[in-house]
Amino acid sequence: MIYFGLPRLVAGLASMGKIEGFMLTLALNSGAYMSEIIRGAFLAVDRGQIEAAKSINLTRMQTLRLIVIPQAVPVAVPGIVNNLIDAIKGSSLAFTIGILDITAVAKIQAGITFRYFEAYMSMVIMYWLIVLALEQLQKRCEDKLKSASA
Repeated sequence: MIYFGLPRLVAGLASMGKIEGFMLTLALNSGAYMSEIIRGAFLAVDRGQIEAAKSINLTRMQTLRLIVIPQAVPVAVPGIVNNLIDAIKGSSLAFTIGILDITAVAKIQAGITFRYFEAYMSMVIMYWLIVLALEQLQKRCEDKLKSASA
């Protein structure tokens, strides 16, 4: 809808590049989920904490910086990393508008060599390694945040 439809709906937008269309689509999709993750993390902070900050005359920015954000970030990290992993998996949809990604290269190689199992298994291993690296990064962030709050 974004790549093919938006240029026809918006006057003055003659055409959109494939990369720009894909990035806009991915940003809109991930942004919707990300905003809910961040909203949920902020709502996870006990209201009493904010009231206590007001009672000692902290400004709104001081309350955010010193009270709310340090408590909200550890709640948000798992959702943010999961959203990033989902965006990486969703990047395979870029092939539908002609952008070569891991999935596209696997399909092309499988079509050339007729070795579908090997091509798709290589693709699965690449995605798996990327997800494992992101999970390790998430674990390190969570451990660092736990030790900082302790």
